[in-house]
Amino acid sequence: MLLINLDGIVLFLHELGPWAFLFGSGLIVVQTFAPIVPFLVLVGANVFVFGLWGGFLLSWIGAVCGAILMFIVARTVGRNWAQQKLSEARHWQKLDHILDRNGFKTVFALRLVPIIPAVVVNLAAGLSTVRTRMYILATALGKIPLVFAQCFIGHDLLHFSNHKSRLMYVAVGCVLIFAVALAYARKKWKLS
Repeated sequence: MLLINLDGIVLFLHELGPWAFLFGSGLIVVQTFAPIVPFLVLVGANVFVFGLWGGFLLSWIGAVCGAILMFIVARTVGRNWAQQKLSEARHWQKLDHILDRNGFKTVFALRLVPIIPAVVVNLAAGLSTVRTRMYILATALGKIPLVFAQCFIGHDLLHFSNHKSRLMYVAVGCVLIFAVALAYARKKWKLS
């Protein structure tokens, strides 16, 4: 039975043997649609079972695949509805225009802001007119820093006594990435 905690997920992955690679990514894809288990717990399990780099790769693949699937579902099921229902909403028109003209930069920047839920970016992009290729590229590249930071933090928390100072550097790096992305968003969309 899969318990919803780090130990339970690690045990589950170990029991799967060679299938663990598929499930390590697959659990993150499922988490995109049904976030019962926090992303950080799944990433921590992947890092624990597969090491820092293997855990990062599996977590990144799962996060990107989950985001793309949610985008496709939103685009397929909800785009026509959104265009009809939201066409008069000024904020939606502005967001859709920004995503249409600057899809890559916008999605990439939003991926760097950790307080913006990925589901919001996935759904908004899927309902908008952003080009699919730009969304996929921006998502694949934009997820690298945060997924790696979470893997790195998870790895160092699992080995806390060996990596106290490194955790501090990662925290500072995350704050800097957040500050740059927020400054870009404020400048781009004239937020106050």
